Amino acid sequence: MRSRLVPSLRTLLFALVALAPLAGCEETPTQPDRVSLPIMPLAVGNMWIGRSYGLDTLGGAIDIEADTLSIVSTESIAAETWYRTSDGTLLANRADGLWWRSSSTAPATLIAKHPASVGEIFGRETARILYPDTLDHEIDSLVYGHVVIAVGTRLTVTAGTYDVNGYQEHLETFDGQVITEDHELWMGDQEFYSPGVGRVQQRRYQMTPDGKTQWGVWELVEARLK
Repeated sequence: MRSRLVPSLRTLLFALVALAPLAGCEETPTQPDRVSLPIMPLAVGNMWIGRSYGLDTLGGAIDIEADTLSIVSTESIAAETWYRTSDGTLLANRADGLWWRSSSTAPATLIAKHPASVGEIFGRETARILYPDTLDHEIDSLVYGHVVIAVGTRLTVTAGTYDVNGYQEHLETFDGQVITEDHELWMGDQEFYSPGVGRVQQRRYQMTPDGKTQWGVWELVEARLK
C-alpha cells in the first residue's frame, strides 16, 4: 500500500464492578491481547480517513491534502478472500500479518508483520534499483524488504494515541550487506499500524546531497470500522 489509512477502534473490555456485599471484591478491567487483533481490520465499508502533507525546512506541515482509503469490495483468489481498496489494490490478513497485491494476478507481498519482534526482516524480494544521480541511469539489483522497528510503541496522531507496530523499508546486497543511510540508494520509508485499527501513520524519506531527509507524512484523522 503505497499511497506504496471517531472514535478509537482499539476496543477495551471493561468488567463491571461486582457489588457483592459479603465478598466485597472488584474485577480488574482487561483489554484484548494485541496479538489476537488483526493488524488492519478488513471489511467492506471500512474507511481510514487521513491527510497527507509535505514538510518545510523547519518541519512544519505544508500542502495538506485529504487522503482516505476505504474497502470497496471482496474477491476470491485461489480460494482466499481479498479486499479491494479504493486505490485499486488488494489486501488480506493472514496468520503472519497484512498482505498486499497490486492486482488479482500480481504476486502477494507481506507489508505488515503481526505478530512481530523488533529487528525481524520480512517480505524480502529482489529489486532493480535505479541510481538517481548518474547520467547513464545505472541499475543495481538488491534485496528489498522491511524490518520491524517498533512493537507496542505509543504514537499520537490526529485521530488519537495508539500502541503501534512500526515497519521500515530495508535494502541489502545479495551477500547480506545492509544499505545504510550513508549510501545513495538508501530507502527508509516507515509505516505504523495499530492492531485492531490499521495504519495510523506513514513517514516518507529521501536521500539528498545533505543526507537523509523526511519529506512527507500521512496520518490517520478518523477510522470508521464495522
